[in-house]
Amino acid sequence: MQNINVPIALRISLVYALLVSLWVFVAARLLDIFAPIPQPVTWLATHQDVLFVVVTALLVYTLVRRALWRRPMPALVNHPSTLTETASEMLPGSSVAHIQQESEINRRLAENNSIQRLTAALLQQQTLDDVLPLICHEAQELTGAGGARLLLLENEAWLRVSHQTGTLFPDLERVPIGHGLAKVALLPKNVVRTNDPTTFSQLFQPYPELKSLVAIPLLLKGKAIGTLHVVNKPGGFTEDDTRILSLFADQAALAIANARLHEQAKQLAVAKERQWLARELHDSVTQVLYSVILYADATRLALAADKKAEATDNLRELRTLARQAMADLRLLLFRLHPPELEEEGLVVALQARLEAIEARAGLQIDLRVEGENRLPIMIEDDLYKIAQEALNNVVKHAKAEVVSVHLRFTDDACWMTIQDDGVGFDPATAQRDGGLGLRNIAERVEQIAGELQLESVPRQGTKLQVTVKTSLTAAKPKVDDRLRPQSFSTQDLAETRARHN
Repeated sequence: MQNINVPIALRISLVYALLVSLWVFVAARLLDIFAPIPQPVTWLATHQDVLFVVVTALLVYTLVRRALWRRPMPALVNHPSTLTETASEMLPGSSVAHIQQESEINRRLAENNSIQRLTAALLQQQTLDDVLPLICHEAQELTGAGGARLLLLENEAWLRVSHQTGTLFPDLERVPIGHGLAKVALLPKNVVRTNDPTTFSQLFQPYPELKSLVAIPLLLKGKAIGTLHVVNKPGGFTEDDTRILSLFADQAALAIANARLHEQAKQLAVAKERQWLARELHDSVTQVLYSVILYADATRLALAADKKAEATDNLRELRTLARQAMADLRLLLFRLHPPELEEEGLVVALQARLEAIEARAGLQIDLRVEGENRLPIMIEDDLYKIAQEALNNVVKHAKAEVVSVHLRFTDDACWMTIQDDGVGFDPATAQRDGGLGLRNIAERVEQIAGELQLESVPRQGTKLQVTVKTSLTAAKPKVDDRLRPQSFSTQDLAETRARHN
């Protein structure tokens, strides 16, 4: 029940007492006034008590109504607790419970939306240099704390301070795992929350500026990969802060793992490129340079024996080999960084590649393009490398004279077909032995979720086709009409490219 408003009750009592006194006085005076008239005197004497009850009831009703009307209503602010208290004064118990439940649901939805936004932002970042600062910044903003620090496992004995925000932490690079809070905070499902510096005296005493702290382990598949510290929230940390930070820490751990996988993939790609470069140098440039050395020695011996004609022939071969080595090196450099691929797309990059191969190998190469579509750069890169591997096989093994490359784009798919008139091979034997780079081609097709079809018959040539499903949202830049012929030779490509540049 509500407390009685004492001033209002006293005011009503005083007015009521005054009214009763007036009534007694007025009633007696009326009887004296109307005494000479018998009929009114008789009526007043008979109904005096009834009139008293009616008049006093009306007066009390009027006083109480005026008192309640003037009573100030409680202020309503946009805060769940105030709204609930106000509702509890004005509504029945079931309605209050409903309002409390709805307020709690709205608060949880707001928290979930916040976590989802943070998760999306984290997963968009692909490097640790981007992810770690974002984790600390968002943890600090999410709770209104004074600072945040992220420590990741370096080895079994040390945690490395990977990033921190705010100026409340000591300038440390590493923290021993067996030291104080670091040991406790790495235990799975063990969240530390304290607003009392004396709770962890070993941590707080050296750093008196620390007043409150939440330490949460970063878990991945049940194992701790680090810990997140958030400190110095005005007013102290609450259970809600701990719960929200726990949800955030789970997403942060996934973001860190995702960034690490991305970096590992990049490192693996670099390692594969290095292996490929070493193999190509050994198979091409190194062999040519070895031949150069042999011809140089032969030339020296011929000159010593005064065999000028033989020395002249050797020098001619030396020049040819040197040109071949230069051409091979240029192709390798182009393979490492084809600038046209990123700047102008797959078609232009393949044009440049085909021109280089035709000039070096003397092949007749035809390129046909149907439709136009820019694919995601990763898909274009893999298609380019697939084409490059296939063309290298043609140059080295096929003994072909004519090669055709056909690219066809639609809104939902892309087809790339490479066909030659060379000696061919047995696909079953080649795939089983892993030769001719077919294993690399198959792996790249699998990376882009494509389909690979390979047809080859000995002495009847080879046909390779890759099919890739594409997105309707792929960018479609404007292409100069001069770069969109339906069928053209490499000579036409060179002229077209020269005009376009």
